[in-house]
Amino acid sequence: MVQPLRCAAAGVLAGLASLIPGVSGGTMILAVGAYPRLVGAVADLSSFRFRSGPVLSLAVAIGAALASMFLVAGTARELVTRHPVASLGLFLGLTLGGIPVLLRMTGQKGPVFVIGTVTGFAASLLPVLLGVGATASMEPSAPVFFAAGLIAAFAMVLPGISGSYLLLLMGMYVPFLAAADRVGDALRGSAALLPAALAILPFLLGILLGVVLGSRLVRYSLEKHPHATIGVLLGLLTGAAAGLWPFQTTSGSRFAPDIGEIGVAAAAVVAGFVLTALIGRATRAPAPRRS
Repeated sequence: MVQPLRCAAAGVLAGLASLIPGVSGGTMILAVGAYPRLVGAVADLSSFRFRSGPVLSLAVAIGAALASMFLVAGTARELVTRHPVASLGLFLGLTLGGIPVLLRMTGQKGPVFVIGTVTGFAASLLPVLLGVGATASMEPSAPVFFAAGLIAAFAMVLPGISGSYLLLLMGMYVPFLAAADRVGDALRGSAALLPAALAILPFLLGILLGVVLGSRLVRYSLEKHPHATIGVLLGLLTGAAAGLWPFQTTSGSRFAPDIGEIGVAAAAVVAGFVLTALIGRATRAPAPRRS
């Protein structure tokens, strides 16, 4: 029962993260300790190996992610727009809470682990240091939606890389939110479901293909070079925190906080950290056997 609950939590957080530029869905899955299991489940299914446990875990995670994505797209957008300090503080805490989970996943922390951690940290921090801006919105045709989903899917698999941030850079963030919001309206009965579903279907197909390819790559790395891979994941997770600085606007402009904003951010960070730390401690992932 613990694993399905953990996968459900991972799905909900990943779905919410997909709506917010700068927040990585892969980071959220990694933070709650469901990452190896879900990556392995996707790789198994893509190799036509069907086992009840992984299939159930993946189904729960996907269902939870889609529900949170479509049902709260409009609400999440409003919260981040109106309360960026609390929202980013919460996701910063959720991200940092995953560090103890990853540290427990590896046994001996030798040079390979340290090199992997530094490499992942640098790779995750690079987009923040470069300060890359968004492009103008693209025309959301079916091929463009498919390509956007394919590219964003790799960000969902790799912690520290925000799929919604890549959508923002491609000019597809607003069209994606609008399409997801229409599906949510349809699920609530206030709009026609079929047109809304068909509009976003190419994006979902792109995500499916990208997740399959990315998961196979990550599982291969975890099997062949577990300590280095977990080190890279830890670096990606830690570096992602730099992009979640709470005192910035939705456009990325940073500002000097007042005492009240500092208090709100601190409370949100602590709440997020405690949440993922508690979920991560629910079960302990085994340490890799090979270096």
